[in-house]
Amino acid sequence: MSIYIYFSAGTYGSKGIHQFQSAVAELGICIAADEVIESGADDQALDVTVNKLITNKAARVIVCFCDGNDVQLLIKALKRRGQEDYFTIIGR
Repeated sequence: MSIYIYFSAGTYGSKGIHQFQSAVAELGICIAADEVIESGADDQALDVTVNKLITNKAARVIVCFCDGNDVQLLIKALKRRGQEDYFTIIGR
């Protein structure tokens, strides 16, 4: 099984991702990629991230360690590409 990790820059996202990476490694889950979203990212930056996820096709699950606004930006970017139903997004 493979997953993507998407996280907000800063303390919350960084702490969460490191603990999560350790836990999933013990379970044998592969992290296909991890992407950080900078605060105040624009549509173009989000589109680049979504293009990476779509192109990679290694996983269909995105685990988010993000604040609410960053998750909304990700979902909007997925909708712009018509991919909002392709991925399962799990947030914390």
